[in-house]
Parts: sequence; C-alpha cells; structure tokens
Amino acid sequence: MVTAAQAVEAAYIDAMLRIQKDGEVAPGVNAVALPGHTPGHTGFRIASGDDQLLIWGDIIHSAPLQLPNPRRTIVFDSDQDMAAETRLKLFDEVVTDRIMVAGMHMPFPGFGYLDTSGEGYEFVRADWTYSL
Repeated sequence: MVTAAQAVEAAYIDAMLRIQKDGEVAPGVNAVALPGHTPGHTGFRIASGDDQLLIWGDIIHSAPLQLPNPRRTIVFDSDQDMAAETRLKLFDEVVTDRIMVAGMHMPFPGFGYLDTSGEGYEFVRADWTYSL
C-alpha cells in the first residue's frame, strides 16, 4: 500500500496543496483531523450559512456494524483504539450539531444525518430526488 501511495504522490506532487491537519483549506472549507484509521486521515467540513457537510472519509467501514456499535474497529485501522475514540466523538458532534455527513461505505445516497439509536447511532438518508 505504501508503494502505491508513493506512486500516486509522485504523479501529482506539482499539483498538491499541503494543508494543516485542522484549519481552513479554502473559504468555507476546513480540514478536520480524524486520527486512528491511517496516519493523516482527514475529513473536510464545508459550511455555508447555517448549513454544514462533513465529508468524513473512512471514519466507518461497515455502517450496519459500526453505527450501532461505534467501538467496533477493523484491521485496516492503524490505531484501533484511537479510531474508535475519534468515531465516538465525531458521531456525538454530528448528532448534536445536526451536521450532514458523507463518506465512503455509507448507504445510498451516501449523504445524510446521524441520530442516536439505543446505545449507538443510525443513518438517516438525506432526501434524494431522482430526475432525468
């Protein structure tokens, strides 16, 4: 995996923008450090007025398993304890602040909100309007 990542970096090195682990990337877009999955794992919070979207990358890997029990981790988390702690903190934040989330491994349409459910959480899909 490291060799593949290095090859991708080499191909795009001249177009890369180095960012801080937390902070503004562009107006209305902030990097959010999400430690535990991989070194440097980062999400991006996009804000406009009162609306926010958090693109959280690989904060979860299996919605049916990790939403009801956010402490569940996988072998791909480089620091499983940190990944679980980050997930719990983040889940609480997006529920409390009603932040829309998007990321990998989420049910269709991939955008929605979290609500508490029992001792865990559930994904509430954003409305999806399909048109041609």
